[in-house]
Amino acid sequence: MVERGRRFTQLASRAHKRYSGTTLRESRELWDSDYHYGDYTIHEQEVNSEVMIDQAAAVAHYRKTLHKTIKINGGVISVQTTADWREVFDPLPAKRDERSMTDVFDDSIIDVDRRRDFGGSTRLLRYRSILEPSLSDDYVMLLPFRVYGYAMLNRKWLPLNIDSVYDITPDQVRMTAAGYKDLILPRGHKKLLQAIVKNQVRDPKRTAGRGEENGDEFQMDVVKGKGKGLIILLHGAPGVGKTSTAECMAAQLQRPLLPITCGDVSTDVKEAEETLQEYCALAHRWRCVLLLDEADVFLAKREKGDITRNGLVSVFLRVLEYFSGVIILTTNRVGEFDEAFRSRIHVSLYYPKLDQSATLNIWERNLLRLRDSGLQLDFSEDEIRKFAEDHWLENIKNPSRHWNGRQIKNAFQTALALANWDFYEEKQGQNFERPLLSARHFNRVAQTSAHFDDYISDVHNISEDTWSVLAARDEIRKDTHPAMIVGRSETQDFDNRSGKTAPARRGAGNRDTRADESRKVEGGSDKLRQLELELEIEKLKQAKSKEKLQAQAEDDEDEGW
Repeated sequence: MVERGRRFTQLASRAHKRYSGTTLRESRELWDSDYHYGDYTIHEQEVNSEVMIDQAAAVAHYRKTLHKTIKINGGVISVQTTADWREVFDPLPAKRDERSMTDVFDDSIIDVDRRRDFGGSTRLLRYRSILEPSLSDDYVMLLPFRVYGYAMLNRKWLPLNIDSVYDITPDQVRMTAAGYKDLILPRGHKKLLQAIVKNQVRDPKRTAGRGEENGDEFQMDVVKGKGKGLIILLHGAPGVGKTSTAECMAAQLQRPLLPITCGDVSTDVKEAEETLQEYCALAHRWRCVLLLDEADVFLAKREKGDITRNGLVSVFLRVLEYFSGVIILTTNRVGEFDEAFRSRIHVSLYYPKLDQSATLNIWERNLLRLRDSGLQLDFSEDEIRKFAEDHWLENIKNPSRHWNGRQIKNAFQTALALANWDFYEEKQGQNFERPLLSARHFNRVAQTSAHFDDYISDVHNISEDTWSVLAARDEIRKDTHPAMIVGRSETQDFDNRSGKTAPARRGAGNRDTRADESRKVEGGSDKLRQLELELEIEKLKQAKSKEKLQAQAEDDEDEGW
């Protein structure tokens, strides 16, 4: 109990930790002033996430949501108990002449005196800070095992069990931060993001441009307190690394990532503004990187007559203006954005669809992660690499079947499950000591995925890249825009500071104008050009075949007449 109490004192103030286990249950069944019953029970749930433990913020949250004020005082010890006259009342006289003779006396005054003496001598009624280093074990063992924190992945305030709260070790921080290096991003994105974000979160005392007279921070906006934040927009096709960029960047900065979605914010304008301001306040309080995933809901174009949408957009515009931290917005529907957001976003980075080089690099990263995982598993690396390359080339004429980064990760998880099933359930591993992951398992995943992709293509009657065509038709994204596909390179970038060669990355949509003036942007490789030509020839053949069938149908119709 003493050890648990000491743990509570360590978590009393704000702490960024990791939680793995079941949360605690709390029952709140209340009647409000209008005699309306409300069940505010917080049920147990399984949580495996980073948490921010903040008792003060949690009390403020529950006071607002449960409509109940939490009071801290001495309880029954600090309040004097009223004397009860029934304790010393004797209705029966002691003698027959009815004279009041009794041996029952009212000694409540003695209890009052003893209480006063005890209150002056005891330390129980004195306020003691649990952060005092001299706090004795007698006090520490009385502290609870319950702390309140915000689960980042669950996006909820929850009562947490101290025994399930763990420190985030330096090794875990290094591993997560190293994930930023493993991201296969368009060329130039990593350096640009690191520069602007680290400059924003740098200690103000070290920031160049501070006012010399009053020590105020330098800001470009003429209105004080406005435009001090950093707003980054990451847009592009799904599964190309937008959300992973935000997660790894926060880890590299050693700051929590506070993700929110449109489901966390009400559609009511007033409630939405309060909720957004609350999240911004928490991000500032905890020094978080704020991630608004799939932000197109709040960034959509304002429509005439749609008061609700227009109100939400206006609220979000105002919140962005006055937030002083880092906000990362991600979307794959950038075509729906309201034009007012363009001037409020500091950096807009496009994430193109994966080309062959980027796809194979992601396969290599997953194989490396699997090799370092320590799983009791064998896998045929060369065979899986061959499958990855063949899968790309075989579907060059059907781009809908190409996998993005998230699909590749899901394919590894599904293939692992199939390998374990073959070994443990179907007894196909009798000649092996442990499961064997091979290209056969990935091929089964690819067949299932291809059936769905072909079905979607048939539904929309589109033989090309179905999702890209639909996005372009609906004016939400154009994956084939020339500015977005130039500059792809299979060469490696060189880091002058480290003297090491970095892995090949995807080409960027953001072109350096100074570089454009000095040199022309290189095109794709000869192999890629050849594949593109084959694709164009195939399209011409299909068009010619359609014309031939149409002409034949017209001839048949003439013969019928």
